[in-house]
Amino acid sequence: MAKTPPVDLANRARHNRKHGATFAISCDTREGVVVAVGAVDAEGAEATSLSDLLRNAVPALVTSQAALGSALAALDKLVVTHARERRDDAIAASIALLAFDADACELAIASAGRHVHVAFVDGVGERRALHAKAAALGTSLSGDDAVARISLHRDDTVVASTVSLADEWYAASERTAAGALAASDSAEASAAILGPIGV
Repeated sequence: MAKTPPVDLANRARHNRKHGATFAISCDTREGVVVAVGAVDAEGAEATSLSDLLRNAVPALVTSQAALGSALAALDKLVVTHARERRDDAIAASIALLAFDADACELAIASAGRHVHVAFVDGVGERRALHAKAAALGTSLSGDDAVARISLHRDDTVVASTVSLADEWYAASERTAAGALAASDSAEASAAILGPIGV
């Protein structure tokens, strides 16, 4: 049976919606938990509509670590099709897909675009940014080379957020998804915290 590490999610949206142009979700697979954090680069209702499409597609596409690359390519095609139907080439999206292996010792990350920030934080608070390997969704990308893998220790944490993380968040004794959003005045934002694995 897959080990499930702690996952903390936070979403903030306009008009009392749970999700807007951004989202953070998690779902379970036979291998382990999968987390997705996304942000759509479009205006108004169009952004929310595409965000909903991406959010609902993730659980069906990301069934394992091995599926991350193909899932990223499929999500890219979804954005390309959406932009073509709207005749708006400027529509794009950023996303980070994070999938644990069954023992929660290795994390695979597939990310695209500049508007989702992913960082690895060790037990003493040292942090390392994990930059997207692919351009934004909607640019006809290939997911084959977009997957990175990192080994995790018991006290490691991974954070993915649609807003930049403040130094105060890293210094806090308890790092939460809601805390990651607190320093931003953005009306729409999402974050996910994965770990510490040993908890």
